[in-house]
Amino acid sequence: MEGSVLEEAVSVAATHAEVFKRLYHSGYTGGFYGVAWYGNPPGFLNPHYHQSVVSAFNYSKDFAAFIKGLSEDKINVAAHSLGNLVVGAAVQDYDINKIDNYFALNAAVLLEAYGDVAIADGMLNVHPVIKVEKYRDSILEETTYKKDESITWLDYTGKSEDDGNAFDNVYGTHINLPSINWYTLFEDNDPRSGLTWKERLIKVVENTNMYNFYSSTENVLANYEGDNYVVDGTTANFGDKAFVKQEKYKGRSNIVVDIAGGPSPFAGWGSNLENENYTVVSEEVKQIKSGQERTVETRLKKPEELGDLDEDFIEDLKSKPFFLKTPEDLFDPETGYEYLNKSLAEIPELNDYYNSNKLDTPNVKVRDFLLAEAVPGSSWACGSNKNEVLGDYQNYDISTYEKTEEQDFYFMTYGEKLEWPRKIEDDDDNLTRAWWHSDYKNASYNNVYKFYNKISSLCE
Repeated sequence: MEGSVLEEAVSVAATHAEVFKRLYHSGYTGGFYGVAWYGNPPGFLNPHYHQSVVSAFNYSKDFAAFIKGLSEDKINVAAHSLGNLVVGAAVQDYDINKIDNYFALNAAVLLEAYGDVAIADGMLNVHPVIKVEKYRDSILEETTYKKDESITWLDYTGKSEDDGNAFDNVYGTHINLPSINWYTLFEDNDPRSGLTWKERLIKVVENTNMYNFYSSTENVLANYEGDNYVVDGTTANFGDKAFVKQEKYKGRSNIVVDIAGGPSPFAGWGSNLENENYTVVSEEVKQIKSGQERTVETRLKKPEELGDLDEDFIEDLKSKPFFLKTPEDLFDPETGYEYLNKSLAEIPELNDYYNSNKLDTPNVKVRDFLLAEAVPGSSWACGSNKNEVLGDYQNYDISTYEKTEEQDFYFMTYGEKLEWPRKIEDDDDNLTRAWWHSDYKNASYNNVYKFYNKISSLCE
């Protein structure tokens, strides 16, 4: 299963042919199907990664039908990048039970979706938004937005020192403030309790033999603790650390340039600056030759300004979120519970959101659209990290060139005759070998043959 396809069909066919030949040369003698899906990317001037996530949910139904239609009782499935979301949603939502071994390669899916819900502080290292209004003689001339550099969302939640799976700060009630935890406000029988990436694909772990082939030297899926969006001082191209950056884009379209992944105007890490109970307003007045210039800034209250939250305050968060209140129908106290189970096609303002390319998504519910566009992750990408829910024998760091205490098998070549084709500087400015996002096909077979050998052996 390919990742999100942005190429001509002939390029996809060439990739499938190359992968099959590599498997054959590694001893694989079984059947082979190459599967691709189109990520529906908009035009160059309006790229939007999350649209491909929505498409992945949509095509999962077609993939499930394809798998169920195969004559074999048991099959092995390998998926790359966002193709793992297609496979995962097919297993989770359409009751596929014939996948034996599942090989997740550089999976562009959050660890928490597979049950590894440990919080990554760096994913919450995101600054809230400040609104800046400029008036000239009481006439509003300009409204802009900027980051509140004095605080991050992690400051609202904190992280318990003795329990990496629980949020905590001096005000324990602040757990309910960020969008990643809004779902906890609702009872299990309310669809809004499912508006989270946590365990979204848990049946994959329960119903298949999942193997996580991840790269600790990833470029696209690399862990990133910063809060710069396009250029962070270390990147060589827009693709570096793109997965994490795109999670941090959510809800921040008013401060992020619409390039290299695309921000969204829904919930996410945006700030609800329209509720006076949540905000602090300050102003600065200057006398100028042509009159009076007034600058008004509205920001979210900091934890110490909010204090401990009482039950009424927490109950109000259901319809008056601390984060950006969009789409508004989600927060309707009378009908919000019905909203998530509707088909995306029923909600024109969502389905028509992508102005460069209209989606054809008959199989997508509003919930999954909002997971793509509005609900950030609190964990790193599976494709660049060990998945602690899986056993050691089901996790393989493919960016290894020698055996380690944790792993008795390595994947990268080295030496004069078969030196790995890429080296990058590590944190200590030393050159180190790096397996990047698509090296399973971009690097020569002579360099990656050990990876194909391992897949072939696991299929036996």
